[in-house]
Amino acid sequence: SGLLFITSFLVAAFNYRYHWHTIPSIVPYIASIIFLIGYALYAEVLREYAWLSRTIEVQENQKVVDTGLYGIVRHPMYSATLLLFLAMPLVLGSVVSLLCFLLYPVLIIKRLKNEEALLEEELDGYKEYHDAVRGEGAFEKLDHNARIYAEKNGSQKLGANIAINKINRDSVADTLRYVKESPFIQS
Repeated sequence: SGLLFITSFLVAAFNYRYHWHTIPSIVPYIASIIFLIGYALYAEVLREYAWLSRTIEVQENQKVVDTGLYGIVRHPMYSATLLLFLAMPLVLGSVVSLLCFLLYPVLIIKRLKNEEALLEEELDGYKEYHDAVRGEGAFEKLDHNARIYAEKNGSQKLGANIAINKINRDSVADTLRYVKESPFIQS
């Protein structure tokens, strides 16, 4: 991602110097407002969540935060950085640089998939937070989708994994019974 940023800023500088493409003069002002909103949201994320890290890891005594921005969006830091990094090239007046920065959401999605997997496995309470943000019935949706998958793929069955923690330890027997009885899951 560092190479992406360097390239995008160089492209913006060359765009300005050689007038590759110009945008209406109002666009940088609107983009500046969006950038400031993104910056304010990012500052709020820093205030709300003490365990932010450049690397994907679960830290000692880390807890799920489900209030403030985290009560609205599961990943407000990434939402804020999307606003920041997609507004930045327009603040600089460069549509060409914006095209470079369109790779940023792809990088974020890759990171999010890795982070989600780690948090669900290692952070107590994350699944409940996930369901609370996604809405009630996430398990039922999973069961429904497993049935649809089985109908489309015939005899090919799904596998199941479970990480046991203090939140779900009392329901492990029920989960194992569900997996054993499900015709869609290989146990």
